[in-house]
Amino acid sequence: MVKDLSDIVEPAFEGDLRLEDLDASHLPALQELDSRRLSTRAGRRFADWIRHGYRGYVAYRGDHAIGYYWWVDRSADPPHPDLVRLGLQIELGTGDVYGCDYFLLEEQRGGGTSIDFLYRIECDLRERGFERIWGYVVADNRPARWLYTSRGYLPMRKVSARTRLFRRRTRTAEIKPTEATA
Repeated sequence: MVKDLSDIVEPAFEGDLRLEDLDASHLPALQELDSRRLSTRAGRRFADWIRHGYRGYVAYRGDHAIGYYWWVDRSADPPHPDLVRLGLQIELGTGDVYGCDYFLLEEQRGGGTSIDFLYRIECDLRERGFERIWGYVVADNRPARWLYTSRGYLPMRKVSARTRLFRRRTRTAEIKPTEATA
């Protein structure tokens, strides 16, 4: 999926979220969020990402972290693992970012919070001089597909991956304009 940041529509609902640039001081809050979603692997992965210079946001409601979002630009070294191993065929240009690992606590979803969080991310990235956000959504994640489509993200291609005998095979197909609905 891709979003042109010159085309950001302000949502009807303005929420009370606060965004902070993600850094190592946020790792305990991120680990707490991931433990609430029954994930224990993210702590080490997120520490590695910070060490590699990957960037992100933490969303707060009051004093409580309620979500996060990671992003990289073309200067990330090494490139984000998704860009390498998933066969997304995304070549980040000067004004591009790749966004990933968008998470919002389940009890915070709904009521426009997801849209508000994504809107604030888009605005901040545009203010930093970026022109496009690239990403991907797993096909059966209908709520995520709806969210991104409602924010103006356009599907670009379908990627299917299979593992056979411990070897990952990836196949990519461009999406025709008639298939661009989510």
